[in-house]
Amino acid sequence: MTKIIKHLLAVTALVALLPACSTLAPQYAPQVENVNSLKESATKDLKTGDFTIQKKQNSISLRGTSLKSPNEDSYAVYLQKAITSELNKAKLLNPLSPRVITANIVENDLDATGFSEGEGEMEVAFKIEEHGKVIFNKNIKAKITWPSSFIGAVAIPNAQQSYPKLVKQLLANLYVDQDFVKALKN
Repeated sequence: MTKIIKHLLAVTALVALLPACSTLAPQYAPQVENVNSLKESATKDLKTGDFTIQKKQNSISLRGTSLKSPNEDSYAVYLQKAITSELNKAKLLNPLSPRVITANIVENDLDATGFSEGEGEMEVAFKIEEHGKVIFNKNIKAKITWPSSFIGAVAIPNAQQSYPKLVKQLLANLYVDQDFVKALKN
């Protein structure tokens, strides 16, 4: 009996020392709907400035599996690359533009604990400055849901594949925001 207890303790100790599993979020691809929305709503070009995130918001846990950004392990860089790619496709990206968009990720989470539905939430404080004057300053939010499962082998990949959809929704909400549109119209 003592041998069994010692064996169980040894196995438990080894398991505790194993690193937690981690997986990468899929890369973001420019979305046709978002690019078209930008083309319709904006006539002034932009360049991207600093995109930031607090350490706590840069960590997403999916039932014990860590979801990492594929872009320098930073969701701020992920978001910056996403908006840069869509601005570029809409022909609104200009590294010499006097208008600079910056962002700070306030909330960034995927919840895969639901038995039948997962959900993701994101909130970002966006700011656009032109010649040092703030012309847009607003928090934009997005919330999405997706089919999930009690079974982790289903729930975790579904949540992982949903991260780009959350970013897509966030950017879609930004591009149709009336204050954003006003800041980028002639």
